[in-house]
Amino acid sequence: MARNVNSETGAQVNVNSRESPLLLRYFHGVHRPAMRETRNFRDENVRYRFLKWTALSVSTLFVIGGGIGVGGTLWALSKTNYSYLTGTSAGVYILMISVVLLLLTGVVGFVGVLRHNKPVMGSFIFLLFVSLIFLLVGGIWTYISTTLTDQMSLERVANIVRFDYGKDSSKTALLDIVQQSFRCCGSGNFLSWMTSSYSSNQTEILHDDSGTRLMFTVPKSCCIDPASQNCQDHRLMASNTTTNQYIYTKGCVQKLQASNTPFGTYAGCASFLDLGFATPTVPIKKQPVIALNQQQTGQEVVLVKDGTRICGTGGALGNTAIMQDKAYFEVRLQQSGVWGIGLGSEKADMNTVPMGNDADSWVMCSDGYLRHNKEEMHRITQIPQEGDTIGVSYNHIELNFYLNGQKLDCPFTNVRGQVYPAVYVDDGAVLDIVFENFVRDPPPGFDKIMLEQSLLET
Repeated sequence: MARNVNSETGAQVNVNSRESPLLLRYFHGVHRPAMRETRNFRDENVRYRFLKWTALSVSTLFVIGGGIGVGGTLWALSKTNYSYLTGTSAGVYILMISVVLLLLTGVVGFVGVLRHNKPVMGSFIFLLFVSLIFLLVGGIWTYISTTLTDQMSLERVANIVRFDYGKDSSKTALLDIVQQSFRCCGSGNFLSWMTSSYSSNQTEILHDDSGTRLMFTVPKSCCIDPASQNCQDHRLMASNTTTNQYIYTKGCVQKLQASNTPFGTYAGCASFLDLGFATPTVPIKKQPVIALNQQQTGQEVVLVKDGTRICGTGGALGNTAIMQDKAYFEVRLQQSGVWGIGLGSEKADMNTVPMGNDADSWVMCSDGYLRHNKEEMHRITQIPQEGDTIGVSYNHIELNFYLNGQKLDCPFTNVRGQVYPAVYVDDGAVLDIVFENFVRDPPPGFDKIMLEQSLLET
């Protein structure tokens, strides 16, 4: 049995005895309640310090993140058109409210920790939960809205390829990211660039032993290695190309549809590429020029080279009516097929081939017949071939045609009303329409078509 000896009396005391607990504690020199209070104080102090530094750390992160978020959102709103990228501006305001809540939560947490104020710390915890719930709800809403508008975004990819690439810096950056990320080129496939405004001034007709091909250029982001010399050397593509070891050939729309990543993700990334880092451009007012009118074409017509080349199926009118006494223009037959050249009014049917089957068009057709209102008015014996130039003159009395400078002597004499230059194509035909810098000299007294005053004032 364990015993202790009293230092004053020398008596032995049973340590395990339950009869004298106070005496035993005295001989041990320990007061147990005091020890528990000390332990409790130390435990509470550790927990307080842990909570204090945790709250301080969270507050610091919220203040920094909220400040950056507020500044970045305001900057983005002033620099970027988010409504185009997301289809609605609601997502921008949800983002703004979220970052403001984060900033407010961080400030309240700082005040509560530094002043040791329990009510303020309670407000900090409340705001923390509100911020997290709001971010969760906002994330769910953003995911659902992004999924619902994803198909619309995919359609915008095709519009960027056809109209906006190279003209709008944010949309150009967006498509570059998509093409490199998904290893794709164009909307449907790489041939989408053949009819785009980006390639319109670089598209050419090539005649060789393998036949007639349409040559066009794709962007560097279509290359497997955009920085390589092989990319630069092989960006010029042909319409009959099926594979290319240096260029992606599959389209981006199909790959985006097969991907689980919302298109809005790439739109958001691209939007921040244009937050002031790009060199600002000063808009320059371009002088209007005469060309084929994109608003007066058939549904399956493709206009390239700034509206001076037509291919596809259907017709197109010029963008200005012939108002002067004597006007002249030329058409170059770049590729044979079914085609027609002449004049038409705004009521002419641009979707029907051949033209000349209504009362609003007067055309010379590729089969040699001159047609108007379903009638064959004349027939020429010299049929134009690839590479030939057909001239057209009109003096409000006669509509005449010229083949490589030689008058064909088969005029229309029944042209009435306000008319425009008119052309149509089908079956692979490609025509270039020329309104100035003619290959052949105009007939005496005739000159290029003059612009209407309304076009000059726009």
